[in-house]
Amino acid sequence: MKKKGVILTFTLVIVTLLIIGAKFNTVAYFTDAKETESSLKAGTVDIKIIEEFNPPVKDIQIKNMGTKKSYVRVKLIPVWQEEINGQWIDTSLSLENVIINMGEISKEKWIFSEDFYYYKGILESGEITTPKLNINVDYKEDNISDYKGKRLKLRVYAEGVQSSNEMYKSIWNLNSLPWN
Repeated sequence: MKKKGVILTFTLVIVTLLIIGAKFNTVAYFTDAKETESSLKAGTVDIKIIEEFNPPVKDIQIKNMGTKKSYVRVKLIPVWQEEINGQWIDTSLSLENVIINMGEISKEKWIFSEDFYYYKGILESGEITTPKLNINVDYKEDNISDYKGKRLKLRVYAEGVQSSNEMYKSIWNLNSLPWN
């Protein structure tokens, strides 16, 4: 009788293990897991300023060096400088006498609005703004003695923003592009 009890217990343990094993094998049979990797390459907005200065005319072009189609705008920052110990240093002289005008040829593709010159179009990757932004720089000769020995420096600041998804609205804080 004792032998039958041991055999019965042993049989129950084996049957229980088989049921549990069958359950896990069934779960393993109906499930599978694999790991994959996806990659997304983001486009870039990267611009380069190309400038030529033959006083009093400054020609400016912007080249799209990035991969995204872009809108571009340019800001011109005039600064009076004086030479001190062989180095040109910015001064606080008034800029009210500085005259900056866009050349006629530029008006076809450029528009001035709120301190910026906007290129009226989308620059493809590798493309350069055409025509050049043609700027005439001059100054009134009022109080000319204050400016003796000084030079007028015209700094160029440019921004590019991807043309898709109306990004100019959030990046440049505009409701619409100035030429629309």
